[in-house]
Order: sequence, then C-alpha cells, then structure tokens
Amino acid sequence: MRDRIVNKVLRIFYRHFGKIRLPFKSKRLLIIRVDGIGDYILFRNYLSSLKASPRFANHRFTLLGNEAFKTLVEEYDANVIDDFIWVNPDIFFDTANQTLKIKLAFQLKLRCFDIAINPTHSRIWQIDEFISRAGAKKIIGSKGDDSNNYNPKKYVTSSKFYTKLINVPDTSHFEFFRNRAFIQQLTGESGKEVELKLPSDVKRYLEQVKVIIFPGARYQFRRWSTIKFSSVIREINQKSNLPLRFFIAGSNDEKYLSEEILGQLGKDIQVTDLTGLLTLPQLVDHIKGAHLLVSNETSAIHIAAAVGTTAICISNGNHFGRFNPYPVTIAPGIFTFYPDDRFYKPEYHNQLVEECRKQSELDINAIEVTEVAEKAVELLLKNKPFEII
Repeated sequence: MRDRIVNKVLRIFYRHFGKIRLPFKSKRLLIIRVDGIGDYILFRNYLSSLKASPRFANHRFTLLGNEAFKTLVEEYDANVIDDFIWVNPDIFFDTANQTLKIKLAFQLKLRCFDIAINPTHSRIWQIDEFISRAGAKKIIGSKGDDSNNYNPKKYVTSSKFYTKLINVPDTSHFEFFRNRAFIQQLTGESGKEVELKLPSDVKRYLEQVKVIIFPGARYQFRRWSTIKFSSVIREINQKSNLPLRFFIAGSNDEKYLSEEILGQLGKDIQVTDLTGLLTLPQLVDHIKGAHLLVSNETSAIHIAAAVGTTAICISNGNHFGRFNPYPVTIAPGIFTFYPDDRFYKPEYHNQLVEECRKQSELDINAIEVTEVAEKAVELLLKNKPFEII
C-alpha cells in the first residue's frame, strides 16, 4: 500500500513539475546516449572535440548512458567524461512501472544541468519526453528523422521539446560522418579530422591463427542461423590449410547460440567458447588480436572497424547506407554480404536506403555459406597470418 502511494505521488510530481528549471547555473553538460554499443562506438571519438571546443571547455561532462557499454566507457573515456549515470534503457518504455524513470528525472533535475545534448539521429518519443522533464535549461538534439517514431505526430511534438535541433545529413550518410556533422555544427568548428578508433594495443602473433565468430544480434531477423555459422566454421577449417583456432563470443544472453553451434560441430575443430565471459574492453582486445572476425551486423563489426581487424559482416540490409556497408575511407577491411545482389550495385543504392530505412524485410539466411567461407579463406591467406602484425 505504501509503495502504491509513493508511486502515485512521484507520478503527480513528474507530470506537473517536469518542466521546472532550477535557476542555478552549474556549468554542467549532460550527454544522453542510451542506444546501442555500436551507436556509442561510432560517436565516442568526437567527445574530445566537444570537450576541447571553447563553447564547452569549461563544462563538467556527465554521460547518461546505456549500462550495456559501461565497462567500455569507464575504461576508455574517463579522461573526457567526468561523471557517469548508467541505466537500463527499458525503464523508459516500461509503462507498468515508471518509478525508476521518475526517480532518474528528479536526480537529473537536482544536478541543474545547463545543457543537455541528445546526438541520436533517429529520436524516440519516450526518450525525448524524458529529456524534456530532466530539468536542463537548454536541450540540443538532432533534427534527425522519424525512423524510430512510428507515430509522425509524436515526432513533430517531440521536436518542440528541444531548444535547438541541428540539421545533419539524412540516413543515406554513414553514421560516423553524420556524427561528425552534428559535432561540427554544435561546436561551430570544423576541427581536425577524427578517426574511428578504440585504443587497444594488443598484437597478433604467429602462434595461432585466430578467427572470432560472433553469432548474436539484438533482433532475430538480423541473425544468421547457427547452422550456417557452424557450417562456415567447418568450411573455413577445411579449405584454408591453416592451423586455425576459432573463438565464439557474445553476451551471456547469447549463450544458447554458441551452444547450438558447438553442438553442430565435430570435436576435430578447435573452438573456444568465450560467450558471456568477457567485458567489453576484453572483447575489444580479443577482436584486435584476431586475424578475422565473422559476425552479424552488430557491435562486433564496429569494434573490428575501430581496431583495424579484418571482418566479414553478414547483414540483411537493415539501415543500409547508415550502418553498413563500411566506407573504405573508414575501414577498408570490412566486407559485407547481403541476401540480395542489388546491394552490390551502385545504381540501386538510393532505392535500398529508402527501402531499408526503418527495417529490412529480407531473409538474412539467403546468404550462402560457401560465398562467406570462400571470402574468409581468401582474407586469411591474403593477410599472411604467420607474420607478426
């Protein structure tokens, strides 16, 4: 009974006092990144530009971030971010229990942020609505698009929550470049060119030819089947004539995928299951030390791009042009396979960008094992894995 009363009081305060701005100037800046690991990796290298700009140099930076990438941020970005607030993004969408969201809003309001920045291009109503109630005196975001807002009216309404919306290139532009445009307009400076990079210094040695398999992805339609992954492991092992060692990686929630793959393989292939055992920085180091990554289009591909590891990306074309394929100017060693030949033909580029803007309906399992395996073997032999890199 007491909890119900407390929750009701919190909701009343949240509804009626959400737009109150405390008058104190704090020189505090809030950055909101509660989307995925890959989204953060494609953004994080611009934090230094933000921190160094005259407009924000004297501000204290706080990151409101997705707890999924907590270990990565605290390992690599504590020199730029002063404070961290970690959340499970599910709290913004749980309509049955809003207590955690309301308490977080009050926590942010009491910090009296002068500026809140939401760099996410495809904004979400629930996040926009929350930011509007977090008490920042100015709220800056991307004009973006309505890819993640399935109610266009709410997208228009949520745009009014912002003090300023920055107009950046549309979704036909790769996300890393769009982040660059956002930061340049935000700071008013072109600045020096920023590279996509994660600071791992792991070396690859001749003692083992290391291939990492990453079978997970957030959504089922973006996952190549475990049968296909086990088959590609088998074919690479047979056709390469190299002393290979395979590793399977992923989150603890993806353990069942690695178990399925291992159950489909014979004992003659050396496979180590690292699923659920690695922090994100440890995963970065493993990918950096690998000769090849074979992965669905998910965070592992962005890690490979940021550490310079050759990778094969298996994609159904979701968000084509925005998150895949990787431009050669950023990561020339990322090779993407699609279930439709049109993706390889420039004349279809604009059409496919529009078709796949919100979601691709193509079956990822139409991608053949043989073509992936042949490319993998070609890359392993070309990369001369017996040399120290």
